[in-house]
Amino acid sequence: MIRPIPLLLFVSLVLVSCGGDDPEVARPEEAPSEITGVIVAIDAELLGEVESFDVKDGDTIYTLFIDPNIEYSFPLGHLHEHLETAEPVSCKVEKRNGKLYAQTIDDA
Repeated sequence: MIRPIPLLLFVSLVLVSCGGDDPEVARPEEAPSEITGVIVAIDAELLGEVESFDVKDGDTIYTLFIDPNIEYSFPLGHLHEHLETAEPVSCKVEKRNGKLYAQTIDDA
């Protein structure tokens, strides 16, 4: 008699077999001066109060911090639209204190 595979075991096997390569999380010192890609996460208390966001450029994810002294080309809440629609952004970045800070954020 053949026993059915328990659901948890089945789901685990499917996830393992479907798993692709995980994207690499970039170290700030290795980042280029301009990053273009899709936003995959946003760290924000409120819609317009973004602290940082993650951009996937190729196989690499970069965490970009917001510089409170910069007036960006659009309200930071607009980044949530990019997260939902997967429309890319282009950012010029500056390496500072072991972090990457967005100097510009534009629709790409």
